[in-house]
Amino acid sequence: MRSARAYQYLANFSSNELRGPLWSIDAIDKGNQYRWQITWAITGRWSEIDPESLFAYSLSAEDANLKKNCVPLAIQAPAKRDRARAHALVNTIEDTNLRRDAALQIIRATAEDDPKAALTALTSEAGNPREYDRLFTSWGAGAPQEACCAFKRLS
Repeated sequence: MRSARAYQYLANFSSNELRGPLWSIDAIDKGNQYRWQITWAITGRWSEIDPESLFAYSLSAEDANLKKNCVPLAIQAPAKRDRARAHALVNTIEDTNLRRDAALQIIRATAEDDPKAALTALTSEAGNPREYDRLFTSWGAGAPQEACCAFKRLS
């Protein structure tokens, strides 16, 4: 409930106005239970209105948790609208784990309209078992026979 109110409050902020509250999060004790709720409300809104500036901000963040969570979040919107642009952004990420996590956002977006292509990408990325579960669960809900055949070919 509190995060919903925070999200409503932030709805009219521009991406430039969201930087200030995000910077001031560092002043909140890391043990505070509301710290991440506030962070997610801010970054969730920012990812909707200007994902590329969130991406740039997150890449330069000193807080490792912020970087780990917000870089993939910032890739979600471009991955749905312009996969080539999302790939270009992901290719700028130097950290291997962070790049892999961000690339998974592109695979997840691809899975929504082309599960076969998502499976090919996931296989080439040596995706973790949870990602296969996620892919086949959503694919199976819409096209169970096709998903089952694709699964059998993997075995």
